Amino acid sequence: MPLKVDQYAASHLGSVEPNRLRDLVVTSSSLLSEDERKSLNAAVLRDLKKAGVNVGSLTVALGLAATASDELTPSDLGQLLRYVRINSPRALEAVVAHFAALSAQGAQAVGRVNDVGKAA
Repeated sequence: MPLKVDQYAASHLGSVEPNRLRDLVVTSSSLLSEDERKSLNAAVLRDLKKAGVNVGSLTVALGLAATASDELTPSDLGQLLRYVRINSPRALEAVVAHFAALSAQGAQAVGRVNDVGKAA
């Protein structure tokens, strides 16, 4: 069963435990279409850069194979934000809005997936 997307946690990313944050990001972004995920990745990376995070060096340091935002997997994004949460928690404020909005969509999608599973 997928991790339920928690709207409170998504709107308070800086206070969420790093591993839980990674799981929230992976779950939330996995529920998106490919185009939506690419758009989310681009927006998150853009806002992290504006907040002073050197995203390029972090992807190398974390061993992520992606060389562009549209190549980031949900797991890659989760690992990146987990690292930022641990080392630059104030930078997460730059991306909170993306995940607060996403959490509501994700909760609805998880509910639909669970309803389908019950019907089967």
